[in-house]
Amino acid sequence: MALGIRNLVHLWESAWAAGGGRSADTSDLVGFSEADLRKRYADRKFVPSLDLNHVGPELE
Repeated sequence: MALGIRNLVHLWESAWAAGGGRSADTSDLVGFSEADLRKRYADRKFVPSLDLNHVGPELE
């Protein structure tokens, strides 16, 4: 779990740097409600969470 967290940190830091970080124009920053985020990113068919008994066919 710790390695996963470190990887996420690197991912977000890289995105922050690529997006200009603190020098980014604040007018480009917008907030999203939880419902808006769910509409954008909650696709249950994308990388489903499966136990070991059911993951095999997904990996083929």
